[in-house]
Amino acid sequence: MLRNTKSNRKRRVTIWLDPSDLYLGMNDGAGELKSIVRLNWNPDGIPLQEEESHQKLAHALTALAKQYGLHRFQVRLCLDDGLCVTRVATGDKEDVERELENIQVRSQLYLSLGLGDKLTGSLRESADGQSEYALTSIVNLRILKMMQHAMLSAKLRLESIEPVALSITRALGLLGLDQDQPILFASTGRKRCDLAITRSGRLMLSYPISGTGDSLVMAKQVASHMTRLKRFCQRYRLQEGTTLDSIYIFGEPEAISTMAQTLEDASDRIQVKQIEFPEHLQRVRAEAIPNAVLLALWACGNVDRKETNSLGPPDLLEQLAAIELKPLSERLIASFWPTAVAALLMIAVSLAQWSNRQRLTSKMNELSAVTAELSVTEQELAEWDSKEKLLGAFAELENNIVQPIWVELVHDVAPCLPANARLDSFTLSEGAIINLRGNMTEGDRTYEMLAALKQLPQVSEVSVESVTSMGNASLEQFQFEVKCRLNPIKRFPKGNFVGHQNPSDKRDSN
Repeated sequence: MLRNTKSNRKRRVTIWLDPSDLYLGMNDGAGELKSIVRLNWNPDGIPLQEEESHQKLAHALTALAKQYGLHRFQVRLCLDDGLCVTRVATGDKEDVERELENIQVRSQLYLSLGLGDKLTGSLRESADGQSEYALTSIVNLRILKMMQHAMLSAKLRLESIEPVALSITRALGLLGLDQDQPILFASTGRKRCDLAITRSGRLMLSYPISGTGDSLVMAKQVASHMTRLKRFCQRYRLQEGTTLDSIYIFGEPEAISTMAQTLEDASDRIQVKQIEFPEHLQRVRAEAIPNAVLLALWACGNVDRKETNSLGPPDLLEQLAAIELKPLSERLIASFWPTAVAALLMIAVSLAQWSNRQRLTSKMNELSAVTAELSVTEQELAEWDSKEKLLGAFAELENNIVQPIWVELVHDVAPCLPANARLDSFTLSEGAIINLRGNMTEGDRTYEMLAALKQLPQVSEVSVESVTSMGNASLEQFQFEVKCRLNPIKRFPKGNFVGHQNPSDKRDSN
């Protein structure tokens, strides 16, 4: 445990924090790192906005504070690039003002930082009488409050908060690696690559490449952006004649090797350089501690060093304190307009949904009515279709049975008439009664006709209803009416009557 000596009052404690790991760096009075402790405080990857992650972080910090006596020291917090987005603006005063306003508006749209309000902190200075340099850091307000409350739960005194990109930039400046030319450095890990440009210990650009954990893909993206990055330095950072051909890569050894080989084989031939660590950093350097963490913890504890013109941390902590110290009425007014806008949007969306639901209900009712009508129509069509089939069958039956039977019956009755007889009517009345009316000349031969009709198997009950003489002096005529009953008729497949025999054939046989 650290002892509370006179020199301890000048010592600082730095903490690197990302969504799963925590690195604790303890500096001596001269700003040199004495030791680094790693703690995997969130192994389950619980989102930082949830209450459970708050409790886990508070528990981890409390354990570290008790073990190393951290409550006696000021703590500087270094946030991983996944928790803190950094933007740089340079130019004359009006351009910088305009860019800072745009960053402030866009800050609420950084979904990579999580849902909810965002807090911006900045640092700004005038480079000369005309140009200015400004740096803005953006964090999720809810997550930042969770970190602050976890610090308070562990009884730690938080002195400052700054992004990792700014700490590494300061470290490269303290080592004097970017004095002559702007250099690139890339931090890889967790399916993202954070690319930055630094010159003389000042961050000039922070550029995240996210969406893939493949080091080869990241390296190709870096190589493809080199021309645009050089033009950016020349046009917007006033670095005329810059070559921008050196890069430092931080991350896993395998990822560094893959990216280095790809970048060296690229058309721009970017030179991948290795950092020569000072002796005091070599002593605490370990294989389990990434180089980026080592540099960030060292530089975060050396903000007051004057070797470079690097700037201190942004005023995130001051902005957070200002928000918490605002009167309740001001905070309510400040938070009312986004709530009102959200409410109006929700009302508009609800009205649109209600209107669409009403239209859908109306269309569904119309569809139900049309479906019902269609069902009735289909039923009627089915009935008409069955009737049409029945009529067709009946017509076919009538055509195939009734008419041929009637024609055959007439043909069979005709030979039974005497040669001098003429048939005037042949009718079938109710009860299957056949009426034969006609007249004959040259004498009454009615009984011959009766005898012939009685021979037909199709009829029975043959009788003479009347015989009337219609004769005159020159020609004698008789008008007759004969009735008989039509027997039930059966047909052979070919259409012949059962028991049918042509009377003429019978007469011939007789």
